[in-house]
Amino acid sequence: MIDVVILFFLLGLAAGLARSDLKLPSALYDSLSLFLLLAIGLKGGEGLAKQPLGPLLPQLLAVILLGVALALIAYAILYWVG
Repeated sequence: MIDVVILFFLLGLAAGLARSDLKLPSALYDSLSLFLLLAIGLKGGEGLAKQPLGPLLPQLLAVILLGVALALIAYAILYWVG
């Protein structure tokens, strides 16, 4: 059975592809966005908690290093540009 989060995503994708004039009130849009982000984060955290830490350490370190490198590169480029 398909999860509710995936169904919401597919509905939004279908509405966007159909060029639908689907408008949600601002408060509802903000609430749904927050709900979906929390649901995705909780599902990802639950899946990550089931994994052993050892094999994930190189990936975690790579993500942290790439994040720092990206910030430093972006800073240097923006400092040079303007």
